[in-house]
Amino acid sequence: MDCYVCRSEEQFDTLPPRERVAADEHWRVVHAFDSRLPGWLVLVPRRHVTSIAELTDTRRRASAPGRSGSPGR
Repeated sequence: MDCYVCRSEEQFDTLPPRERVAADEHWRVVHAFDSRLPGWLVLVPRRHVTSIAELTDTRRRASAPGRSGSPGR
């Protein structure tokens, strides 16, 4: 399997700051590259998924806007 997100996760501690703006046990916030919108951020899972349907309820709730708490570093 050649998955950019999984390869990045394996190197989490050495990723540049743009690849780990914030993180918790389920998600990582990263700067999108090749975007026409400067500063665009994306939320990526910290485990391999190919569909949002594969996410557990816990991971879905953790990504919901307005949830209590915020990803830590």
